[in-house]
Amino acid sequence: MKVWEKISPAEIYGMTGIQKMTLNTLYQLCAHKDEHPEDLENAVFLPMPDALAFSLGGDFTAEYTIASTSDLLDPATRSWHWDLIGKLGLPREIFPGIVAPCTQAGVLSEALQKKFNCKAIPIYKVGSHDTASAVAAVPAPVSGEWAYLSAGTWALLGAELSQPSVNDVSREAGFTNEGGLDNRIRFLTNIMGSWLFQETRRVWNEAGKNLSFADMENMARTAEAGRFLVNPNNPEFFTPGDMPQRIRDFCRSSGQGDEMSDAQVVRAIYDSLALYTANKLAGLEKVLGVKYGAFNVVGGGTKDGFLMQLISDAMDIPVISGPVEATATGNILAQGIACGVFKDLEEARETVRKSFDLVTYTPDAASTAMFRKIAPAFAKITA
Repeated sequence: MKVWEKISPAEIYGMTGIQKMTLNTLYQLCAHKDEHPEDLENAVFLPMPDALAFSLGGDFTAEYTIASTSDLLDPATRSWHWDLIGKLGLPREIFPGIVAPCTQAGVLSEALQKKFNCKAIPIYKVGSHDTASAVAAVPAPVSGEWAYLSAGTWALLGAELSQPSVNDVSREAGFTNEGGLDNRIRFLTNIMGSWLFQETRRVWNEAGKNLSFADMENMARTAEAGRFLVNPNNPEFFTPGDMPQRIRDFCRSSGQGDEMSDAQVVRAIYDSLALYTANKLAGLEKVLGVKYGAFNVVGGGTKDGFLMQLISDAMDIPVISGPVEATATGNILAQGIACGVFKDLEEARETVRKSFDLVTYTPDAASTAMFRKIAPAFAKITA
């Protein structure tokens, strides 16, 4: 990659604290500059949420949480990393000022007020990155250390920090430093989420099996626990395709056996996701030197109570799940903070704790023992 000829991925991480992903805005801007340099003349770079806010009548600013994921910010100063931008040869003048979430960006334009026959509705910058809003909605405990999982098609596991953790240990463990509300750092890592279930169900239903997710859960409950395991974050599972066959192929090639029923395929997904999540929490604890006594899960994945229970079993700590629509909830909370309904993020989270029916899952001793027994085998296939 051309960028890495100028500056190595490790150096970039040392500057930005963002894990190496080729989809990061840094690489997109550099490629665009090489292919269409004229587009960057007399231009302003706006992340998509900020471009939408501007089109409604907002200002030329970039909101901190979404800008932080560009791989172009200094995580300590929460501002553009001008030294990195200079080394990449990107024009400094295209980058707008950065503003915090819960900031008013303007009001609805006069043209839109006239079109919709409405008043000057305020436009607020929320946690524009979806995970930033989801983490804002975590019903975190009032005191003590806590970690979270934002669970959807993909899942993000991490902790909320006051200052970034940028070092070789964090980089090698795959953790990134993204922006959150109230100047917080979302220190997190990516995990495969419900994609494996979704793609497996799609393939089977296209074959005429007509299964619901509840049907798949019931199938998994009938299969032997811990018999088959996969590495959920293996790249061969990332793209659409015959997921059930890919899982069977993985288990065959890793010496786990040649014959897998449909129920065993689904159970392999459940057990593997639970173990992988537990391992990532252990990695987070090691990097930060913290021991967590409970784990918060938000997002659509919380609707799968069986998965939540297995995660609790694999971690051997309680799992508190909810709310389901965490990103939308966090968006509303940010608007509430911006207009003074909530005095701060802590008060907003207190409202979440009081407003949603949260479910707590506690470890089942027998299941926890099973996960401990198969952990060495899982370590080998995920190494």
